[in-house]
Amino acid sequence: MKKVLTICMIAFALASCNEKMAPVMVDGLQFDYLDESVDPKQDFYQYANGGWMEKNPLPAEYARFGSFDMLAANVQKQLKELVDTLSLQSHEQGSAEQKIADLYRLKMDSLRLNQEGNAPIQPILKTIKALENKAQVIEMMAQLNQEGIWPFFAMYVSADDMNSSMNILHSYQAGIGMSDRDYYLKEDARSKSLRAKYQQFVAKMFVLAGYPEKTAKTAAKEIMQIETALAKAQFNRVELRDPYKNYHKMSLNDLQQLAPEFDWQTYFKALGMPVNELNVSQDVFMKEMAKVFSNSSMAAIKYYLAWNVISDASSSLSDDFANLSFDFYGKTLSGRQEQSPRWKRAVSTLDNAVGQALGITYVNRYFPAAAKERMVELVANLQVSLGERIDQLAWMSDETKQKAHEKLAAFRVKI
Repeated sequence: MKKVLTICMIAFALASCNEKMAPVMVDGLQFDYLDESVDPKQDFYQYANGGWMEKNPLPAEYARFGSFDMLAANVQKQLKELVDTLSLQSHEQGSAEQKIADLYRLKMDSLRLNQEGNAPIQPILKTIKALENKAQVIEMMAQLNQEGIWPFFAMYVSADDMNSSMNILHSYQAGIGMSDRDYYLKEDARSKSLRAKYQQFVAKMFVLAGYPEKTAKTAAKEIMQIETALAKAQFNRVELRDPYKNYHKMSLNDLQQLAPEFDWQTYFKALGMPVNELNVSQDVFMKEMAKVFSNSSMAAIKYYLAWNVISDASSSLSDDFANLSFDFYGKTLSGRQEQSPRWKRAVSTLDNAVGQALGITYVNRYFPAAAKERMVELVANLQVSLGERIDQLAWMSDETKQKAHEKLAAFRVKI
């Protein structure tokens, strides 16, 4: 998503640099967006937005649609034009263009994908079935992490929140198949229904992956138990907004003491990543996660790892996997009525898998040097204006203004 928004910003900048486009002046308040048939004291949202919603019905393939979604849709069309062209050309082996073209052709080859069915994931499922102990499980988790699959928890590299000049490793709560902990914990009728449907969905996916129906139902039950235990340990949305509550920089030895039931030395060795320190974003979660890992049976964990593989791969397998996955995640969980066309799903896969290479190729085609110069100038002007605004703030003390100027001066422009 971050890469898509970055490209959207580039597209916005490009549009801003088109000298042929005359500026259009509009009123700050669009009265035709209102629904004046509604009493604002009774339903202010409908009053303020009803007119706009009537003129802009929600497209069937979206769960939400706003200005950024419109911008992203336009960028997707440009990316389609780009990759369609690349897929018809020959490229140097190992080049970014070759990787983009090959992956796009594979994603668009529905005949091949449907013929292969679940065959592409059978080797790794077989390896998971053969795991004999928790040490082997940890090594398999590291292997899955290298493929972008994150059972139990996630790791990523980003700026140190307390020292933005350096990058560090961060851990993050993960491991649940539904997107929010509340789906597992709330006791209202809809949440209970979603949990039942999710368990049925997991079982159906296991059947598609080649498991007997009885085994699939057992697997779904075990997976639900593990994910519910992980959900109970996760921070809620309010807690996730607290930057201090999500910052716990510690050494590897400290992490081992925090979560002793998980062999972190084995994990990082298998990951091929020497680690001296990291930020354990949600420390309580990691502590409880290790207990869930330790208390779960080998059989349950192997089902859980297999589910992570099946779920992650579903969009790249045959149509029966993709359709079943959309039926739950798209329709049941998100409210979408229609699956996106294959080309959009292919472009999304490219963005996730080779987003940096795709972004460079996009910039080379659609973002001229003049656009960057214009945006650099625009940002510089914004910084000057912000500085002037700080000076004019009557409620700020001189000391606070000085700190604000220091923070403004520390901004680094990345265009």
